Amino acid sequence: MKRKTLIPIIIFPLLIVILYLYVQFSLIPRHWRALQTQSEEYGLTLKAKNLTWRLPSALIIRNVEAEARGNRVTIEKMKVRFSLSPGEMSPIPLLQEGRYAHLKDISWEGGQLLLPEGFTPGNLTFRGDFTSGTSPRLTINTPDTLTQLTFEAGEGEELKLTCLSEGLWAALGSEGLPFSLEDLDYGVECSFDLPFQPEEGIQLSLEMAKGTMDFPLLAREKVEWEDVSLKTELSFAQNDGQLKQLFLENMEWQLGQVALSGDLSYQTGEDQRVLKSQISLPTVKVQHIIDSLPTAILGKLEGLEAQGEFAWESSVSIPLENPEAAEWESTPVLTDFDVTRIPEGVNVYGLNETFPYYLDTPDGLRYLPIDAREFASMEWMTAVSEHTVGQTRYWRNWAKVHSSPAPEIIPGENKDAIPALEDYRYTRLDEMSLYIPKAVLTGEDGDFFFHNGINWLTFRQALLKNFTTGEVQLGASTITMQLIKNLFLTQQQTVVRKLQEAFLVFLTEMEVSVVKDRTFEIYLNIAEFGPGIYGIDQASRHFFGKDPLEITLGEAVYLTSILPAPNSYYEIYESGEIDRKWFLNMKYYFDIMVKRERITQEEYNEAIKAPPRFYRADE
Repeated sequence: MKRKTLIPIIIFPLLIVILYLYVQFSLIPRHWRALQTQSEEYGLTLKAKNLTWRLPSALIIRNVEAEARGNRVTIEKMKVRFSLSPGEMSPIPLLQEGRYAHLKDISWEGGQLLLPEGFTPGNLTFRGDFTSGTSPRLTINTPDTLTQLTFEAGEGEELKLTCLSEGLWAALGSEGLPFSLEDLDYGVECSFDLPFQPEEGIQLSLEMAKGTMDFPLLAREKVEWEDVSLKTELSFAQNDGQLKQLFLENMEWQLGQVALSGDLSYQTGEDQRVLKSQISLPTVKVQHIIDSLPTAILGKLEGLEAQGEFAWESSVSIPLENPEAAEWESTPVLTDFDVTRIPEGVNVYGLNETFPYYLDTPDGLRYLPIDAREFASMEWMTAVSEHTVGQTRYWRNWAKVHSSPAPEIIPGENKDAIPALEDYRYTRLDEMSLYIPKAVLTGEDGDFFFHNGINWLTFRQALLKNFTTGEVQLGASTITMQLIKNLFLTQQQTVVRKLQEAFLVFLTEMEVSVVKDRTFEIYLNIAEFGPGIYGIDQASRHFFGKDPLEITLGEAVYLTSILPAPNSYYEIYESGEIDRKWFLNMKYYFDIMVKRERITQEEYNEAIKAPPRFYRADE
């Protein structure tokens, strides 16, 4: 009887020992190796000196090392505890294949996170706790920042991550980024199921109460914003460390009172990489868009007020190896739009009236007196615009019918004491040689009379060239865009200035309905042709000693050829003559003009015989 009771008493601790040995030396190492193998597929290397199962349900991991892309985390000691559920076969459910549930708490001590050389600060130390019934916390301390990561998870629920920081970019380092983010006050939430597989996706959420972004290509001033949020589902796939697919789906942006949605994807095939995007802006009040934009984005438009509603659908598909084959669709819908209030500094509604154009000259601030609109003659329009008399009458009547009433003007700086520029004369189109507008149209904007202020074909070509060259080029300017930039904006090459320019062009062409000949006339009268040389009248007299009506074909082409950089090209005039190299450059204009039938073959043959001669007052 004693022998029968002794056997089960001996067998029970023996089974415990066998189970411990099995878990310690078989189950744990096997699952740890599986975890290491799975991590290596994503570029993460895991190491640990030893793993010890502590009865009844705890795992002690010592000297842990994790390294990915040059970043290394070390932990001296980590303790993980699990809760056992009835019916579980393994006493360590965490290590079952495909199971990471029933985590009770986790704590660690000691260690550091090392970043690649060049990042600041050079290291981060951290401590954390994960106790049952509370949200686990990981606190990272740096010399000048405090970053707190909070994990939330219940049994069978998603794991959520919230990141709060007073300066996360300072902690991670921003070297290599094309811009910097400063003074951020934000929260980040990331949700996913464990074990995580990239193809399954992550739900990301980013909310910024306020922030400042310093991105010179976007704007010269720091951009400050409030109430920004982004929610999306992220999934990706990689092979041999290379990104193969990236999907940002069901994206929801919120900027103030404006909400956008869309998708973004990047996919690679055997010999092609394709970038696709789709953006949708549901109907929103125009004033809500204006009120939601940061001051640095509005610039001189700050204070603008408008009525109406706006909606937008856009889709783009760009094969990166062949950008010319890109497919692009954009459908903006604007209804009941009217500007009710506009700053004086961007008052495009006054372009048809007499107005002063202020500019900096070598003698200080001066203004050019721009005369009120007078339509060019029908003879001029049919000779230069390539429109028929009927078409010209149609567009002039359209402008009259569609012109919007002038809004309230927000007064600007008082400039009454500024004098006019001496020796300046405003010149009507009919008072110029026909060669001048024909040459300028050829060099600056060949389709000027046939687009609505923005030539979308050349704009698309410029955008695709950016993809081809890998450089950012903000070109594709029409004559209308150049005029708006010179009259109202700055010369800064930024995305913001280009957006402001496009909006004012839209107002000029579609709301104020400034006719093409008026736009072209103002442009020729304010264009700079050299240091202190403004307008076609001064240019004609300075370079060739003639009235604009007397300018020859060769002289008109020369004046056009220096427009892209008049101050730099002024050295040609200072040299005393047009050399052979520059005359070959001018021949390019002659070739296009005869090809487009703006000049005859006889005029072409005569013009290319010799370059025009400069006028010298002392000769």
